[in-house]
Amino acid sequence: MKMQMMLLYAMPYKIVDEKTGVINEGISTFFYGNTSLNPKIKDNMKGEKPLKQGLPLTIAHKIKSVPAMYEVEVEMSVGADLKAKLSIIDLDYIGDLDANIIQPDKSKKTA
Repeated sequence: MKMQMMLLYAMPYKIVDEKTGVINEGISTFFYGNTSLNPKIKDNMKGEKPLKQGLPLTIAHKIKSVPAMYEVEVEMSVGADLKAKLSIIDLDYIGDLDANIIQPDKSKKTA
């Protein structure tokens, strides 16, 4: 399944298990699961949590810019807790985000 998501953060990591010497490496990322930053309020929650996802190094070269919009391909599997788990398996760069846009507070009265 493909969808558009905002990539907010990407950092490569490499962890070596001191006992076994096994190397675990990839890219730690945070995605925003929507294509807009419109304010969201549901019950007592305001906003939306970013999604944390580890990506394989094999797709690191596809991360062109951050923050940016990407088309991501996700795969569904069953997690260790027997709950559905979505994993990002591929991504394609769409374009940069313009983070310099600030909407004025409409609730404040101007003179």
